[in-house]
Amino acid sequence: GTPSFTFTATNDNIYETSEGFELSISNPENATLGTSSATAVINDEDDNNPDTTDVKTDGDKPVVSIEAIDNLAVEGDVNNSTVAFKVSQSNESNSDTKVVVKLDLNEVEAADVNATVKYTDVNGNPATTTIAQLQAGLEITIPANSTYAPTFTITAEDDSIYEVSESLKMSVELATGETDATLGTSSATAVINDEDD
Repeated sequence: GTPSFTFTATNDNIYETSEGFELSISNPENATLGTSSATAVINDEDDNNPDTTDVKTDGDKPVVSIEAIDNLAVEGDVNNSTVAFKVSQSNESNSDTKVVVKLDLNEVEAADVNATVKYTDVNGNPATTTIAQLQAGLEITIPANSTYAPTFTITAEDDSIYEVSESLKMSVELATGETDATLGTSSATAVINDEDD
């Protein structure tokens, strides 16, 4: 009979291009070669280009979101003086994902928070940015094939002013030209309480 080879694609949740591969034969015995190779394509789930490689549609396209993983700080409380916002995407991608993180102090005055904001860089090392940079919009990159999910930690500053509870908001948006991701939860809110609130 004529031999055939069957390859089964494995489903994963990685956003990727259509991928082509080739099977070839060589070194015939008692025969000559006709067509010696053939190609096939594996598409991501929703790919509508069955004969085209290196094209992505929406199969497994990651969703980028932000959440307040610590949404309450208290001025003067050394054990509870920070709020933290985490940016993450739902699954890995074969492409970099570029997003812009923005901070809206809203009711909070700049003097009420430390000007330095801590986060972890893509290599897992401690890094810093500033309140001003976040207000202007800080672009970050989630590298291809990465689960990088930076958390931004803002510290409340103690002062002697009697204040009501004040809220601030951090948001995330896709960077200009970013088409390999979609936006999920785009903003999150945290609260800073006065000492005795």
